[in-house]
Amino acid sequence: MSVRARYRIDCEREHMYAIVDVTPSMKQLYLHRLKHFPGCEPDMRNEKAIFHINLANTNDFSACGVTKIVNTKTGQRMYSHQVVIEHDSGMKEALRLHCAYNGNGTVQHEEHNIVRRSPQGDGWPSGFQEPEILEITEEITATAPEPVLGVVVRQDGQEIDTSLNVRPGAPLDMEISLDDNSSSTYGIIVSDMIVSDTRKQEELLLTNGCSVDPYLFGNFATETGDKLKANFRAFKFPETNYVLFKGILNVCIDVCEGVQCSNGELGYGRRRRRAVTPSSDPNQVFQVEMSTILNVQFEDAETNVKAGFIDAEEPFSIGYVDPLTYFAGRRGERGVIYSSAPATIVPATAAALLVALLVAL
Repeated sequence: MSVRARYRIDCEREHMYAIVDVTPSMKQLYLHRLKHFPGCEPDMRNEKAIFHINLANTNDFSACGVTKIVNTKTGQRMYSHQVVIEHDSGMKEALRLHCAYNGNGTVQHEEHNIVRRSPQGDGWPSGFQEPEILEITEEITATAPEPVLGVVVRQDGQEIDTSLNVRPGAPLDMEISLDDNSSSTYGIIVSDMIVSDTRKQEELLLTNGCSVDPYLFGNFATETGDKLKANFRAFKFPETNYVLFKGILNVCIDVCEGVQCSNGELGYGRRRRRAVTPSSDPNQVFQVEMSTILNVQFEDAETNVKAGFIDAEEPFSIGYVDPLTYFAGRRGERGVIYSSAPATIVPATAAALLVALLVAL
């Protein structure tokens, strides 16, 4: 019988800590889908793995994949993530991280101690005894569950994380969904999304529920309202292999209204005739910030080519767009590869240029 890991969560006003007791059977510990990702790895001290996330720095918690949920009615903020533990036996264990804060920023404690009052010294009459069971006659109002969302990128059905390399131009799917417990209560829509190099450069992908360039990154579509899916091609920035996607989502009671996009599609996409902007949706109850990171890079042989051409028979070509260095071109188009490697020309390209020059003469 396996023994679950011992750990604790420390929620401070602007920081979240996950402290895991490390045992000899633990092979690796990392934040969910961020295996080997620099900057989000734990600090190892005295047989403890300490994950620290600065909640006051949006770039910090976004880059480490933390999900932030804000209740638009009460101002309550919740931050969540998972720590994954790989054991020598091959078993994987997931530890849930969660911190909640009231609208004024104070930590909201999930566990409350029951304090029994004593008749001595509290002004209560002699012999007073508080009953074990209280009969509550006032009305009790139930609350809806806290939404739990997940984001995953797939290539040919396989989940992709930072431990796997994706080639630029590869067709990918991004899926965002509610868990089973909250999907029957809520619907979701992606309001805005940016893509970043995890450093300084970033570009807008979606705004007000619609894609800026549907060819580069398609509109999110849905059949049920609680699971969204968008198609795109892998691309990268010039100075890093990591690509960070940061999205802002609205969570609505039942379903969110779709947004009519300029290309005729209904952004996010429940197929309804009536559509409103996400900010004016009367059903919105939560706003969510979530992110995911991809490791996008060429194979070693490909990075030695600069200003060379991809053969037109390839299923896609690679082209240049500023500042997104690599993106997928349409079938049959010819693109140019740019890289920081020394300029070389592959033999096939040199021969083609020589023939062209002789013909011209």
